[in-house]
Amino acid sequence: MHITGQFGTALALACLGAGTLETLPVIREEQCAWFNPNQNSGFSHLELLMMATLLLSCGTVAREKERGTIEQLLLVSPLTPLQILVPKVLAMTLVVLAGSMMSVFAVLGPVFHVLIKGSLTLFFALTALSGFTSSRLEHFIATVPRTLLLGGAVFCVGVWRIRRQFE
Repeated sequence: MHITGQFGTALALACLGAGTLETLPVIREEQCAWFNPNQNSGFSHLELLMMATLLLSCGTVAREKERGTIEQLLLVSPLTPLQILVPKVLAMTLVVLAGSMMSVFAVLGPVFHVLIKGSLTLFFALTALSGFTSSRLEHFIATVPRTLLLGGAVFCVGVWRIRRQFE
């Protein structure tokens, strides 16, 4: 391996017309962190989004189960369960999207002076998609706890579980 390495280096120097390796330009790699200079992973936007939708979804479904309004709505209403669930999920998606927009435009830019690069349309479209899918999943998960207190416990276990993943 050493002989072929020397041969490759000699061949490359001959092709470039350079006498020694010291005469060639050197490429240096430098990492530049414009934001988060300590490279702390912590919570990213996605984990915070998932936790917010979990708390909101679980809270709304558990509160409706506590009051008995969800059973009345499903049994008495002429609407199908899908027609009842889709507006709840869309409303939750809009709440999460509004929170993301406020965090980007009211906190990250003016307060922390973070440079926003890339397509904001794509960012908010993917945020809406992520909020929509996680809200649907968490409405399904929220059918397990019967009270808001148990929903809060599920939320705390989720936060603990996600936080342990990043340690």
